[in-house]
This record gives sequence, structure tokens and C-alpha cells, in this order.
Amino acid sequence: MRVAKEVRANPTDLARLAEAFLTESKDLFGALKTARGEISLGGDVFGNADAAAKVQAAYTGAIEAAGTDVERLIAVCEEDMESLYQVAFAYQYTDQNNGQTIDNVDDNNPLTP
Repeated sequence: MRVAKEVRANPTDLARLAEAFLTESKDLFGALKTARGEISLGGDVFGNADAAAKVQAAYTGAIEAAGTDVERLIAVCEEDMESLYQVAFAYQYTDQNNGQTIDNVDDNNPLTP
């Protein structure tokens, strides 16, 4: 496997991608909040048959598990957003620092590797 000698990224594009992750996490949170209100069922919905309590428990367990999974996905989106912003700022800082270094070099005194 070959390893790239240099990795380049556009800080603006990374910041936009981070913003998209933030938007998605907010949308997921809103959808989860709405869904939890709409899919919550009272015990009477399951009837009074012998298996009603088991069906209700299974339904409640599935809903809670799905909610937990969406909460985890939201957390991952937020962590990825933070990481993308950190990388974007690191690239921006490096680009600005390198630009200042280049600006400070005069034509008779080139940088040496």
C-alpha cells in the first residue's frame, strides 16, 4: 500500500461539511423528539389478552432500543462535526502561517529545505 506524501484539504470545505453534520444531528434530534411523542402507546392499546403484557414489553423495548441507537448516531454526528472543525482550523492556521513565512522571505534569501 502506498502512503500519500502530502494530504491537502480545503478548510472552507471542511467547515461546510462540519456544518452539514451539525444540521443533520439537529434534524435527527428533532425527528427523535417528534417520534417519541407520536409512537408512545398506552397499555390499553395492547388489549387484555394473556400475551398483551409481553407484546407491550416487546414494543416498549424496541422503541427504547431504536431511540438509544438514534441518540448514539446524533452523538457520532456531533463528534465528527467537532473533529472536522478542528481539522479545518488546523489547515487554516497552517496555511496562514506558511503564507506569512513566505511573505517574510526576500528574493535574495530563499528558504532552504
